[in-house]
Amino acid sequence: MPSDLHLHRSLQTAIAPHHAPAPRRYATLLRAGFVPGCCLLLSGCTVGFWSYQQIAAPEAQYVQVNCDGHDGPPKLTYYPFHEIFIGVAVEPLDLRLRTPRGVHAHLDGDSVVVSGHTDKGNLELTLKLKTAAEASDAGSLAEMRFEERHDSGWAPGVPSSETQIDTMSTGTIRLPPITIDNTPWPSQSLPFTRKIYSQVMQPKSACTAQP
Repeated sequence: MPSDLHLHRSLQTAIAPHHAPAPRRYATLLRAGFVPGCCLLLSGCTVGFWSYQQIAAPEAQYVQVNCDGHDGPPKLTYYPFHEIFIGVAVEPLDLRLRTPRGVHAHLDGDSVVVSGHTDKGNLELTLKLKTAAEASDAGSLAEMRFEERHDSGWAPGVPSSETQIDTMSTGTIRLPPITIDNTPWPSQSLPFTRKIYSQVMQPKSACTAQP
């Protein structure tokens, strides 16, 4: 894995016991939570919470995308795929192809389909892609980035794709087919789940996480 991506393993979610704590244990828990809270207040720090969609993929690592990979929710799922690396995130859509020297890859299509479950039922969106950036890492790795191509006919008051995806509790994202060194590979459908990310926000921080 490239070291310059600041990759981070996803944290295991702690599951609280189903039974209610005894009164003495409950008081202990309150004190335990009160002390760090006071420390945060005295230091001027606050805790921010963000909802985001975490995409699952084989051998995936999860990368923070704000502040050059040092801040914000770990939205970007980064995983190996037939000699290349794919990075993908939704809300907003972010698709990246990273290829080693001598390997060529391109998308065989310009659409990403996001399907999910919301409180109001199932929802499916088709997002069109456009090239966002191209870069190389001293010739050893090349990266091509894609983002959503917004329709110029969008009208105020109409929910954006990001707003609609944010309402999904679970779902899938289907990527375009990919050709790697003249070998075509079919579309991938990757599941995602809405997660909550918390972060201690330092006072007067030069770079803070965005919702």
